[in-house]
Amino acid sequence: MFDRSRLREQTATFEAEFVDCVFLGHVRSMNFWGRPADRDQAVLGRDHNDFTGNDFTAAELDDVSFRHIDLRAQRFPGLPGYALLDRIIERARAVLPLVDSWPDERHRKEARSALEFLADTAREWDDDQALVSPARMGRKLPPALREELFAAFRRTTSDTSPD
Repeated sequence: MFDRSRLREQTATFEAEFVDCVFLGHVRSMNFWGRPADRDQAVLGRDHNDFTGNDFTAAELDDVSFRHIDLRAQRFPGLPGYALLDRIIERARAVLPLVDSWPDERHRKEARSALEFLADTAREWDDDQALVSPARMGRKLPPALREELFAAFRRTTSDTSPD
């Protein structure tokens, strides 16, 4: 159990297991891994890290990623700031016409890059699902465009976030 603990200067949790933990406050620049690195699996005696039942509802997640973790087995903050979504690749394709309608090429390029990164990481590490926030839509976009893209992204296919 972690009580009043800080994961300072931790950026990756290749060997750590988190079960029924509660995360509060600012969680920044973390990669949570559901699998140990290949080189560590024999030493640890396992090929996966338990990561289930964790509560992030009172956390502010900034540049946090989940790799090979069942996101639906966790509790996350909901709208307006976050949405747990499936079919990320399909959603990214579906919002491209919106992005292409923007007049500023820099904004279109930033959004396309963010969508490509989001789709690639969801495909590679998270079974085509992701915890999405306006910041994941493109940090360099003006806030109004991030919010517009986030809303459009949520509206496509199935949104599993509570309203």
